[in-house]
Amino acid sequence: MTTQFKKILRTESFQVLLEKKSFYRSKKLQCFVKVNSNLGPRLGVLVPKRLAKRSIDRNLFKRLVRAAYANWALNKNQDILVRLIVPISSFSLQDKKKWWLELKLLFENLQSKQ
Repeated sequence: MTTQFKKILRTESFQVLLEKKSFYRSKKLQCFVKVNSNLGPRLGVLVPKRLAKRSIDRNLFKRLVRAAYANWALNKNQDILVRLIVPISSFSLQDKKKWWLELKLLFENLQSKQ
């Protein structure tokens, strides 16, 4: 089942989430969660240029996060921000599979903590 969600686009929305304590943290990712007021599920992805130099890599990572969120996220009124915390250089097929498993673990942990 895929979930319809909106993107978090405004800087203020990112700031509100970043001020909160991290909800989940792994070696590669950090996740912030906040209940929103009846706006539906919203997802933000933060990929700093200093951690992913090439725009191709940043955009690919964002697409992977959105696809994983659509597959595993619950349909709740929450804002979720996924932040990359380790450098990435380029993506091979094997790298994509590793990141997919990392994202799967992230969203499964979010579901189990709710």
